Amino acid sequence: MYRNFVLLSLFLLTCGGKAWAQPGYYRVMAQPGGAKVYINDARADSAGMLSPGTYELRIEKEGYQTTTRNVRIESDRVSEIRVHLLPARMRIRSYPKRYEFRLRRTTASLILSSNPPGLPILLNGDEKGTTPLRLDDVPTGLYRVKIGAVSDSLTLRQDDLRRLRLEKGRINEVTKEIFDSNYERVRLRTVAVFMEDDEARAQDCSLFRERRGSNIFRLAGSNMFLVARMIFQNTGDATISVPLRFSIYQGSNLLSRAKHTISIKPGKDHDWCYYHHDYWDDGEYTLAIESVDGHRWGEIYFHITLE
Repeated sequence: MYRNFVLLSLFLLTCGGKAWAQPGYYRVMAQPGGAKVYINDARADSAGMLSPGTYELRIEKEGYQTTTRNVRIESDRVSEIRVHLLPARMRIRSYPKRYEFRLRRTTASLILSSNPPGLPILLNGDEKGTTPLRLDDVPTGLYRVKIGAVSDSLTLRQDDLRRLRLEKGRINEVTKEIFDSNYERVRLRTVAVFMEDDEARAQDCSLFRERRGSNIFRLAGSNMFLVARMIFQNTGDATISVPLRFSIYQGSNLLSRAKHTISIKPGKDHDWCYYHHDYWDDGEYTLAIESVDGHRWGEIYFHITLE
């Protein structure tokens, strides 16, 4: 009899203990909505029931900073957790497109030659080849140039074109190195650029003679042909063949380069068109026109926006 009484007492105490540990409730209210809720690293609903205790609550949403906090769940009570999520990157007021126009690449070019030719070239200790050699897209800055056994220092600034020649034991800067004096009789009068989606039209230079071109293009698609119409003038009395190089840059990145030789007749303007196919991105571009020996004829800037 006494043994049964003791067992009954223990049973009642046990039941009373379970009744005391009633679960608690939580509700997470996050702004903005749509956030993911994790409790102790396990995915959870935004509202639910938990045993009393302390839990780690983590709230995540793409594009916003993750918020973590400890919450205490009490028996038979509702804990409301309000969270205001902050953007992953705080927005800073900007002035769109101001930076997009007239971006210039911060590089320069070097033309290096020697007498006799075939001497090794080092630029800041790096081997570049042998003379004669042209180096494009050289970052601006201070350099130590070594041709053969002779070295010298120079500073390259933005868009510089420097010609250095080793002769009689000295490196000198020259202006006519590897330069055809006939070019002095030729002048590039104008350059105009166009965008076409048809290759046959891009090849027909006559279609662009009465058009002014543009520097800003809004394209419905990226698959387009760039057409550059040029007018050259030859003041001499003989036809002059000019090897041209066309370089297209986006910012400071060289996208393409092509070489063409054109013959310019004397006494009248000479129309000539260059076209290039590409899949274009939004941004500012530069078309540089120069002869393969480094003579810069001109350049034109244009901006592309994809709709």
